[in-house]
Amino acid sequence: MISQILGIVMLIYLLVAVLFLMSELWSSDRLKNAGRVILWLGLGIHTGALIGRWVESYQIALGHSPSPAWGEKLQLIIIRCRCPTSTSP
Repeated sequence: MISQILGIVMLIYLLVAVLFLMSELWSSDRLKNAGRVILWLGLGIHTGALIGRWVESYQIALGHSPSPAWGEKLQLIIIRCRCPTSTSP
């Protein structure tokens, strides 16, 4: 179940990448804002799935924290928010 959720999250991230690419090509703030909203939705679902996987791993006594992938996504989001790209008029 959690693997399926993570697969859906990867498709959401692909959609976000396409939206950001389209927003840059057509200088569309509407597409950029839609991409940001969907990105945060994907990050929320991703966080929930990783917490679920962590709980499952502790139930079978593995004790593994699957957080590196989540941390990488969060770093990219923080960098993008702090250093926005400027578009030429």
